[in-house]
Amino acid sequence: VVFHNRSINNRAFGILNFSGGDGTRIRANRVFGNPTGISIQTSTDVTVARNHAFGNTLDLQWDGLGTNTFRNNHCDTSSPPGLCH
Repeated sequence: VVFHNRSINNRAFGILNFSGGDGTRIRANRVFGNPTGISIQTSTDVTVARNHAFGNTLDLQWDGLGTNTFRNNHCDTSSPPGLCH
């Protein structure tokens, strides 16, 4: 569980869920000023919900692998498009 954290002005990622992080819950975080705000890579059964990610080069990123859930994330930019609300 990654819950209620702040990640500001890091060099690469605000929050990175990478290979082996299956089943992670990323919720209610605030992520600002990073090259990539929240990134989900090579993972499955990850839930990304109710996060605020703004002012990152890319606010929310998913490589399309695995079955993951994105709900009520407040952000401007995502890859693929449509992950922000």
